[in-house]
Amino acid sequence: MAAEDSPVETRAFSGPLELRGPGGRTVHGLAVPYGAPARVNSNDYGPVMEQFERGAVNTRAPSELLAGHPGGLRLPVGTGTLAERSDGAYGTWQLNPGGLADHVAAMIARGEADGLSVGFNPLPGGSEFDARARHVIRRRVAIDHVALVDRALAAYPSAKVLSLRSRAECWCGCDMPRDAGLDWPAASARIRRRLVTP
Repeated sequence: MAAEDSPVETRAFSGPLELRGPGGRTVHGLAVPYGAPARVNSNDYGPVMEQFERGAVNTRAPSELLAGHPGGLRLPVGTGTLAERSDGAYGTWQLNPGGLADHVAAMIARGEADGLSVGFNPLPGGSEFDARARHVIRRRVAIDHVALVDRALAAYPSAKVLSLRSRAECWCGCDMPRDAGLDWPAASARIRRRLVTP
């Protein structure tokens, strides 16, 4: 099966997220740790120990931040970029105005969405698999998206949101108007379930 026809692989990483900038609208965190093996269930190889190597991620491509992995609806909450450091690819995303992104910012601020999970497609020739050791090294992948998740779901403990700052607060911790015609408690519960479901 060609990479573009394969289902997107997902890996969750845990750690602190940061909201930065005016109004706390910029999310920053470690999206893909390098050199950190983790036990995962790979689409191509089944249960394996997997690790990403430095340079595996194209940091020139734009990055989409989602409110959880797509499971029907794709719920983008921000766009940004990835930057490579010695320990991994870090993302910085500007949150979209209003709606779901406001609730996501509030959840990050409260520590309810504190992990990142990368959705990727392995590129042809970009993975080195040792069948005997059941170990795969990811040397080149195409990032489809990065999703916010609960850190408890993380395959890689170091992937995390690092900052969220300067947010205005409403009853739920965001600046979303309550009179927008939505059942806010029910919507918040659905969003919370979506963020913690892989």
